[in-house]
Amino acid sequence: MRHKNLRLITLLLLGLGFMVLQAQTTGTFTDSRDGKEYKTVKIGRKVWMAENLAYNHSSYNNDSINVPVLGYKYNWETACDVCPEGWHLPSMNEYKALYYRFAIGIDESLQKRNAYFNLIAGGSSGFSALTNAYWSSTKKGKTEAYILSFNQYQKCYLYLCNRMDFLSVRCVKD
Repeated sequence: MRHKNLRLITLLLLGLGFMVLQAQTTGTFTDSRDGKEYKTVKIGRKVWMAENLAYNHSSYNNDSINVPVLGYKYNWETACDVCPEGWHLPSMNEYKALYYRFAIGIDESLQKRNAYFNLIAGGSSGFSALTNAYWSSTKKGKTEAYILSFNQYQKCYLYLCNRMDFLSVRCVKD
């Protein structure tokens, strides 16, 4: 009887621990530059914007019809400087850590699909990325930088992209 109780307590604690790992803290952040409020989510030890940056900087792709959903799109140089004070453009390693946080512990055959779902659709992550591409601060060579890209086929990719292209930005808290 004593072993059954100990085993039950152990299972309950493991279950609670798993729930705590998956539960995310959400909040908001107001950009002092323009008063825009962004949803945020704490994933692991990092606080991420749960929405694309929509700061009207002088160097953005002027496709304002999509701004309410996709935010503004910036070239890489602007993307590196456009995050509000106290926030920064994520590195490729920060994106990898975000992705793999939701892939750990999942059956390998489902690993990529579930991690993708948690980031794209919100799932348990709260990140709620759209089918989109996001700049990272990690550059390669003189003309390219890494991006995190999601597509409609439930795939997540790390690509190199020309730094003159215009892409979305998600900021992470310093």
